[in-house]
Amino acid sequence: MDFKPFHCSRLDHAPYVSNACENRSFCPKEHAVYSAHKAEAKNRERLSDTRRALHTPNENIAESNDLITLIILNGQSLNHIYANHSGEICIARRTLYDYIDKCVFDVRNIDLPRKVRYKKRRKKRAEPATCKYRQGRTYENFKEFIKRNPDLNVVEMDTVKGRREKGKCLLTMNFVKYDILLAFIIDSASQACVQQVFDYLSDKLSPEIFERLFTIILTDNGGEFKDPESLEFTNYGSQRTRVFFCDPMALWQKPHIERSHEYIRQIIPKGITMDDFTRQPPPHYSKYPAR
Repeated sequence: MDFKPFHCSRLDHAPYVSNACENRSFCPKEHAVYSAHKAEAKNRERLSDTRRALHTPNENIAESNDLITLIILNGQSLNHIYANHSGEICIARRTLYDYIDKCVFDVRNIDLPRKVRYKKRRKKRAEPATCKYRQGRTYENFKEFIKRNPDLNVVEMDTVKGRREKGKCLLTMNFVKYDILLAFIIDSASQACVQQVFDYLSDKLSPEIFERLFTIILTDNGGEFKDPESLEFTNYGSQRTRVFFCDPMALWQKPHIERSHEYIRQIIPKGITMDDFTRQPPPHYSKYPAR
């Protein structure tokens, strides 16, 4: 008996995909999912394929082949050939190099005097698509917002970790205008621990004072900060701050807190665990010096 897949009615009408279906992960029916990144990659591949075919008549290729093969084998470069015989060659110079690279002519890259000495060109990396949590919160958005509101407080935020494995770390906040650094010991570099510090400060200071002091927060793209909405809004839904992100691998965009971290590293070098750190002062600590 032939297998007949279960047909989904969502595929019969626009947008003809199952992206919005809540049961898609476990539904037995056939479904189609639209991915913008994959669609764009497929489109670029199709455009590239259309340029790979030969668009030169065979008779022109044969004439050019007879001419350049003989001269190249005599030791002349393709650039010299094109300069002296451009009227006889009805193919562009760049196209000639491409045809030799694709083995259309009898000569090969190894027959060219300098071609074999060149390194293969690296393809330019495509810029990564803006992640959802960065939309409207990039460094360019930050500069535009500061330009419109130059008097607002800017706080640079980051974490200082001891060892690479999970453990306690410091959540640091640097007030750019006043050059004041706050550091909070948290159980781990996680979104939940960072949100706990924000909720703690918001409750202790009141949402109004918190919004006035922590108006704008600039941080990096660490995993502990990738839920900006939980930091920007209180549990009651009111906005208490605005979070912006630096460009990837651009530590110079928040220089004040990076400089403060250098002082912290003088006391807590890399590789030193912070699991023994607490918010309470050590037992021998006294608020007033002994007389």
